[in-house]
Amino acid sequence: MAGGGFTTLNTALSGMMTAQAGLYVAGHNIANNEVKGYTRQNVLQNEFGYVNVGNSGKSQPMQIGLGSDINAIRQIRNQFLDIAYRDNASQYSFYEKKYAAGLEIEGIFSEMEGEYKIQSVLFDLWESLQEFELNPTALETRANFIEMSKTFLDKFSDASKNLYEYQLNLNEQVQSSVQRINYLVSTIKDMNTKISTGEASGDNANDFRDTRNNALDELATIIPITYKEDSNGMTQILCEGKDILVNNLQYNLGLRYMSEKSPFVEVVFTDSIKILPRELDSQFVRPLFDVSKPMDAIHKTDTGSLKALLLARGTKMSNYTDSESYVEEARERAENGETGFYATEPTALGDSLTESGELEYSYDMFNAGCLIPKMQIRLDTLFNQIVTSINDALAPQDAMGENGVVDQIKAPYDLAGDQPLQELFTRTSNLKLFLDDDVNNLPIVNGRYDSKGNYIGEDQREMYSLYTMGNVEINVTFADSQGYTKLAVGD
Repeated sequence: MAGGGFTTLNTALSGMMTAQAGLYVAGHNIANNEVKGYTRQNVLQNEFGYVNVGNSGKSQPMQIGLGSDINAIRQIRNQFLDIAYRDNASQYSFYEKKYAAGLEIEGIFSEMEGEYKIQSVLFDLWESLQEFELNPTALETRANFIEMSKTFLDKFSDASKNLYEYQLNLNEQVQSSVQRINYLVSTIKDMNTKISTGEASGDNANDFRDTRNNALDELATIIPITYKEDSNGMTQILCEGKDILVNNLQYNLGLRYMSEKSPFVEVVFTDSIKILPRELDSQFVRPLFDVSKPMDAIHKTDTGSLKALLLARGTKMSNYTDSESYVEEARERAENGETGFYATEPTALGDSLTESGELEYSYDMFNAGCLIPKMQIRLDTLFNQIVTSINDALAPQDAMGENGVVDQIKAPYDLAGDQPLQELFTRTSNLKLFLDDDVNNLPIVNGRYDSKGNYIGEDQREMYSLYTMGNVEINVTFADSQGYTKLAVGD
């Protein structure tokens, strides 16, 4: 009989070797049961082959099997579920990060308010102002009004400081996320090489595939990705249509400052490990995300924690000049040739020059819709309205006449019968850093007028010129023990 005893022994041996492989895989599964991301494996068996040993007499061959063989050691994993999981994980991570940012902001205001809430501060300031208006000569009402003004300023300044500090924290998280993305893509690249080389030589690369899948799982929570595996076992990765890892060539991400005066960064494609300057030509760097497009569920762009960080942080520290109403009014005033309170050419983030060289105004919808900037705009708009209303009552913008001579009709009087034209809330000394008056040797008078009697207007391009949270202090004139006697009021 063909094959004889050796065939029978080889058949038994092949069965034992197949069973041994099954035991090894089972042991491997048990040993890695607690390992994060490990995928259970099993052995696929098939018959090794057959030999003919005769004929049945009806032209049908008689065969004896040669035993079993190991076809493959496969992972029990579903690619469809992988894609569905990563898509959902990406969306979940987006909202989880936004929710965490919302809780942090809520915590900031909760810690600030304590027993004396912002609403209570505003109410008390309003009451003290009414009492001062009803009894302008009473020393206690004057003193109370100044003290409440200090409390109001401290409360809003703390809010501004805490919000900005959290913005900086989110900015650091953006930088950390970029480093993590590059690390994960580099890991996937290394696993691609090991998987392709190992499987080409007939080795089992399932553990390398687990490492790669773990990296893909985490990467999907940070940025939205699409991916596919080619015939060589290498995974190609794209983010919103942009190459991240293609043909095992990694396109690194880096950072670029969003403006010359801001510490905030945007994510760009670059091999540089340093943060790139804003003025670097855009042809050398490409942003990862297009912030001009909405990031929301309607457009199906609500994916990845990195986007959520950018949406919570915004593009800059915002103030009342970033509100849509301010930009619109500033545009109208500039078109009408008005100057003074509004800059001659007010700008907003995103403004540009037309071909004719004229300023083109635009409203930064992305930043105004971001979590922290939205809070900053609303809070600072309220702050600015209160501050400017009080200042305009004490020192009207047009009360200083030509060459710095006080207009006795328009200027209010203090208790001594003088017309000091002193504002209560004054801009910090940094105002001098940008004014042309320094160049022209025109001294600043009381931080409100220049020596020619012109009101020093607010220019939204220059932070130090604004009556905004964090840039305002109580006028030193009213800071001493008798300061309240110098408050001037009209008839």
